[in-house]
Amino acid sequence: MKKKEVFRRGAQSARELALQVLMDLETNDGYVNLTLSRHLQRTNFEGVERALASELAYGVITRLNTLDWRLEQFLNKPLEKLTVPVRNILRLGLYQILFMEKIPHRAAVDESVKLAHRYGHRGVAGLVNAVLRRSSREGEPVWPECEENPYAYLALKESHPEWIVRRWVRRFGFEETLQLCEANNKPPALSIRVNSLKVTKNELVTLLEEEGVEVKESRYCEEGLLIKSPIPLTSLTAFNKGLFAVQGESAMLATKILSSLPGEKVADLCAAPGGKTTHLAQLMQNRGKIAAVDLSAKRLNLVKEAAERLGCKCIETITWDATDHTLVSKYFGFDRVFLDAPCSGLGVIRRKPDLKWRKKEKDLKTLASVQYK
Repeated sequence: MKKKEVFRRGAQSARELALQVLMDLETNDGYVNLTLSRHLQRTNFEGVERALASELAYGVITRLNTLDWRLEQFLNKPLEKLTVPVRNILRLGLYQILFMEKIPHRAAVDESVKLAHRYGHRGVAGLVNAVLRRSSREGEPVWPECEENPYAYLALKESHPEWIVRRWVRRFGFEETLQLCEANNKPPALSIRVNSLKVTKNELVTLLEEEGVEVKESRYCEEGLLIKSPIPLTSLTAFNKGLFAVQGESAMLATKILSSLPGEKVADLCAAPGGKTTHLAQLMQNRGKIAAVDLSAKRLNLVKEAAERLGCKCIETITWDATDHTLVSKYFGFDRVFLDAPCSGLGVIRRKPDLKWRKKEKDLKTLASVQYK
């Protein structure tokens, strides 16, 4: 199905770009990271503007249920009855008022009213102005009583679906669940993996600093670096030369646990898009053989592209259903098997906040059945 273009003109500000991302997500049911990246590519935003647009888009998605609950208290009709632009203008404005201390409330209201004029009419602008000014006057919401309903309290104050909160409280207790939710709401650090096939960590740090990128070392992975600059990494010379890959620290650790050795034969099942596959090749010093297996031939193209950019020569892609266990006899025996099975993704909510609104509790049983196969 062809995606609908839900905006009529180029974004003139970081707030408008964030609005366009939110409208696109609601209309086309995309992913926030991919949608934001696509919209940013259409602009020449740098530095502060780029960072603000990203924080607003991710922030609204992270706090979505809390924002909608609060807005409903100020409206005389359900939020869903408003148009997509107006609904998301209100979310953007309220997010700034409730969660961005550095932005004056007056600026949040005024800029939201400007967007309402741009995407609506005078009546819409009046509604946005009234709702956000009232929110500014009233300050922090009155949350559900924690002792009477701890699930609703955590779900709304910490912006998580109530079914997730219930599961975590039963398993971890209230305090640990609170800490988990708070951690999920903090912006994640952007991490990259040094490609030791082409460059040393010190050499890469020097090259990145020459391109204006501020970095620091990962606490958990020796080949990991954390990026502190709001800059499009794919525009960097070091990226295009294949000197690093964008990868989460937890993903790097998972690959290292396999302890694959140079010269071995390794099967990487459910391999796409290839972050862990190329890390395996790096750890094996490009010696041996890695069968990158995935059900989707289209997604395996991502593995091929990553392998080519990073200079990984020992990877062979195989389109195969991993639940068909004849793979080993059909191709070749393996010394080790790495399986990143389809899962809920709830462990990476911090990086992908839209996951918590996509997943339903019933999905967990379906995924468990797939994993068992």
